Amino acid sequence: METSKISISSVADSKPDIEEKLKLWVDEFNLDLILTVGGTGFTPRDVTPEATRNVIDKEAPHLASYMVMECCKKTKFAALSRGVCGVRKIA
Repeated sequence: METSKISISSVADSKPDIEEKLKLWVDEFNLDLILTVGGTGFTPRDVTPEATRNVIDKEAPHLASYMVMECCKKTKFAALSRGVCGVRKIA
């Protein structure tokens, strides 16, 4: 499998900005995998999960659960994550 680092980007803590960037990466750049970090807590600015849900077509909740289980091996605070996994534009 050939891999390439396409982009590292910082996005403002706003749903429209996050949604726009995710759509650009999937719809225009045809990226197969996007990893987001941050914005999964409980403050008003933590909107990454909501923005992600607005962009994906199908959620993969057990993948997110597995990621939390593995991260809990490193830190108990991983259980506080509200991370979302899913797919967009299924061919």
